[in-house]
Amino acid sequence: MNNGKSLSGHIVHAVLGAEWFPRQNVGVGAEYFFSRSVLHPQKQACSGDLDIKLDGPSLLVRLRFRACPTPDASGTGAGQDGCR
Repeated sequence: MNNGKSLSGHIVHAVLGAEWFPRQNVGVGAEYFFSRSVLHPQKQACSGDLDIKLDGPSLLVRLRFRACPTPDASGTGAGQDGCR
């Protein structure tokens, strides 16, 4: 909570990566993460700054699922896009 005190700074966040899905719902990926957060409190009781630096590579497994549309009264709707 800021309690009416001034706070200044900046946050930078960037991710660059690639994913590959050899199966419809399961994939693998690699990415590089870069984040910098610098905050400067503007009050006399605190003389320090917050400076957080995070970066590095990541390997990941990605699971993805999508809902199929429910069929309407005519029985169509599902089955399109390979949902059945």
